Amino acid sequence: RANPINADLLLVTAYYQKTPAGAPVDSVGLNSTFFLYEVLSKRRTILGPADSYQRSAEWSRDGLQIFCTKGVPGKVPLSTWSIFWDASNPHRFNSGSSFVIGK
Repeated sequence: RANPINADLLLVTAYYQKTPAGAPVDSVGLNSTFFLYEVLSKRRTILGPADSYQRSAEWSRDGLQIFCTKGVPGKVPLSTWSIFWDASNPHRFNSGSSFVIGK
């Protein structure tokens, strides 16, 4: 997803090609995280901690926060978390998954 105020900054949710040691996995052995990708500099910055399972990352309307679903489907209750784009101040926002930012 492109950042709403900076089109050079993409938010990508993806599975690890090689799951980090100790990371929780889903029923098929995969771990998911999200990262920022800067198009012009081709730089990638992983924001999701390696010891968690995070997916469905989405920008807030102002482009300063990221909301994501945390938890392994079928193993623990899923919750929506909020984090600033620089990976600071992560906190649980709400229970449930796949949070949608509306207009």
